[in-house]
Amino acid sequence: MKEFFYLFLFMLHFTEGCDLDQNTQRVDVTGHLGESVVLPCSCTELQAKPPQLTWTFTSLKHTTKPEEIYPNQRSERHRDRVKLLNESSPGNLSLHISNLNTEDQGEYHCSVLHQPHINITLSVQGCHLSDHGKRKEVSGYTGGSVLLPCSCTDPQTTVKFTWLLLNGSHRNEVFKNEIYKGRLKLFNESNPANLSLLISDLRKEDEGTYRCEISPTYPDITVKIKGCDLDQNTQRVDVTGHSGESVVLPCSCTELQAKPPQLTWTFTSLNHTTEPEEIYPNQQSERHRDRVKLLNESSPGNLSLHISNLNTEDQGEYHCSVLHQPHINITLSVQE
Repeated sequence: MKEFFYLFLFMLHFTEGCDLDQNTQRVDVTGHLGESVVLPCSCTELQAKPPQLTWTFTSLKHTTKPEEIYPNQRSERHRDRVKLLNESSPGNLSLHISNLNTEDQGEYHCSVLHQPHINITLSVQGCHLSDHGKRKEVSGYTGGSVLLPCSCTDPQTTVKFTWLLLNGSHRNEVFKNEIYKGRLKLFNESNPANLSLLISDLRKEDEGTYRCEISPTYPDITVKIKGCDLDQNTQRVDVTGHSGESVVLPCSCTELQAKPPQLTWTFTSLNHTTEPEEIYPNQQSERHRDRVKLLNESSPGNLSLHISNLNTEDQGEYHCSVLHQPHINITLSVQE
């Protein structure tokens, strides 16, 4: 008789069904962007397998009808991101959701046949980029600066993020690239939600598409750099000055805010008795010592040269040269 009694208890244990644990009938769960979360649901007997289990989802805005996400996924929203945690316990019906995003926020129902379902409300916190998926374009000038905007919707968040320069299939982290050394600045020290990037001392090679990335969200920003193209309307100019006075030799970029990567002014005497000599930025002779300066304090693209205290030896040809461009020729005559 004792053997039959133990057999009866054994069979009773394995014929008990799945009664949902009503202690978790209504639960609030918080997750974080890009991470994973577990929505709790279980049978009171963890070894009992339910005859039918369904997980459904209703968005936070209730703009759509409840959609089944387990065992069938009726939409792309949760595709390949949900699984059960019941490998060792068939009565553990908890749902694991990976790679969270803000669209996962809403109400989840764990349902077993002929029983009140379990309600779980999921909130997702963290930095969601305000311009996710959008493309912007910003312009800058060589030698100047450009601000690439990027910010979180949550002003109190602290998050790991990356700024990338995209080149085809290559993703280069700008803070690990030597060409940007000393030219980058972030604004998130005083405001963690402000992830904007400032690039200074711009160069033509800084052009490209930049990405502010907090997986899985990102905006892309295309940067255009306007360089210094010499104004060819002044390619050949005759200028007259007077002894003891000053004169301005005109030369400029078509974009007055664009700073040239390299600028040189050279001088050849009127009788061509000497080789051309550099007078700016280096003064190779005493002829123009402490008498020349540029007039570009407010406009880096104004390359005009100011010569003071003129004398007849200043007469000759002056060349304004920018890297890889035809130079500007100015002939200076000095009258007594």
